[in-house]
Amino acid sequence: MARLFSTRLDEALIDRLDRAARRLGTSKQRLVEQALRAHLHQLIGGEDDEEDDLLTRTSGAWKRREKPAATVRKVRGAFRESLARKERKP
Repeated sequence: MARLFSTRLDEALIDRLDRAARRLGTSKQRLVEQALRAHLHQLIGGEDDEEDDLLTRTSGAWKRREKPAATVRKVRGAFRESLARKERKP
């Protein structure tokens, strides 16, 4: 499904895009889509969004050796200690 995308472009660029589309016998939309795909492929590689998976690019913080309950206990303990330190100070 195609979605509408709006952007402001330099008038000279729009004229150049129009002339190129006519010369190539294609639509401006198709020309812009092809150019964006080629440019993005050059910048970040990959052909698909599947290759641009966020979880594969993260540091792995979501992969924990300990159980979630242990993490919660540790965090709550640290929080309670910080509150206790704050209450002790006048």
